[in-house]
Amino acid sequence: MAIPESRVLKAKDPSILDKDEWPQFKLTNVDVYNADETDLVSLLKADDRLPVTIIGSLEELEEEQSHLCEH
Repeated sequence: MAIPESRVLKAKDPSILDKDEWPQFKLTNVDVYNADETDLVSLLKADDRLPVTIIGSLEELEEEQSHLCEH
């Protein structure tokens, strides 16, 4: 079962006003499922009508990103 992103990563800093500026994280062993997590789907087909669940392993954060992690 997937762990919700909000339990792993802190919310985006509200002082960042650019809606396209987000921290980047590396995932390994990634699978992309439909919202029900029943079928594998293409990430390229994801949109507001086809939400997806991405399941993978978050690579260890670099020192300057460590404040973004909840644990």
